Amino acid sequence: MQTVVGTTGRGDWAACAAAASRRDQVALARDAVARRRDNASRRRDQAARHRDEVAAGRDRDAMRRDQLARRRDDPPECVADRLFAARERIAAAVDRTHSADDRRAAARDRHLAALDRWHALVDRTDGAADREHASVELARLSVDELTGLLRRRSGMARLELEVERAHRSDGTLAVAFVDVDGLKRTNDRDGHSEGDALLREVARALRTCMRPYDVLLRLGGDEFLCGMVDVQAEVAAERFEEVGRMLAQRGGSVSVGIAELRREDSAQALVDRADQALLELRTGRAIDVAGHLATRVRVREDIGA
Repeated sequence: MQTVVGTTGRGDWAACAAAASRRDQVALARDAVARRRDNASRRRDQAARHRDEVAAGRDRDAMRRDQLARRRDDPPECVADRLFAARERIAAAVDRTHSADDRRAAARDRHLAALDRWHALVDRTDGAADREHASVELARLSVDELTGLLRRRSGMARLELEVERAHRSDGTLAVAFVDVDGLKRTNDRDGHSEGDALLREVARALRTCMRPYDVLLRLGGDEFLCGMVDVQAEVAAERFEEVGRMLAQRGGSVSVGIAELRREDSAQALVDRADQALLELRTGRAIDVAGHLATRVRVREDIGA
């Protein structure tokens, strides 16, 4: 897991998410305006076609009047027919003028609708960029920069989800409370850079020995928490023996208290029992038989459901 490094804070993540939401709302509003403009342009086109049809009818009437006037022998009647034909042609010209106006207005509506859709696209693009920035910022806030593991808040949220899932499916879940041995001594003797290196080694060993979907978080200082999905406490203890062997090669060690999920457990209750197991281990000062195995693990005896 890579650590995402940034210079902004939690407020910036919330601001980016809010900005993305606002841009999406503006884009939806622009799309609605574009649809209304398209509908208006279609209505104008229909009106223009109707005016053209009316104008064509008037032209036909005018031509019939002209033909009738040519056939008549009575001059006054011929003049009346020609005057009527002239009025029809003038009315047809007016209709065509209005038709042209409607078509120009329809073209303008289509142009404005295209602009609205372009602005909507820009808003959506900017919204996607804001959302990506927000996700990067949220990842930075969720991950411990030193170890690359989840921070307390985000890690506990993940653990609560796993506890709920295990209760629903009647599954198993083991939690290990991990304490790095001698971190203060390392800091005082070799400097905080060596202490940070020790914490990173512990995190690396945890990631190596756990599965990708197990919950790994740094509680703070020298304390870590591991939630192991579909794993019983005894199997969890075996995993931490492997963690201990990896750390022993680099001169490090951890102490671990393990608890297994009960039917009545909440996530916090499960963590508290693992913490209590670690406290009992610390109080008893238990040491492995070989005297150099790095990991010291105590599994509570009352772990069953």
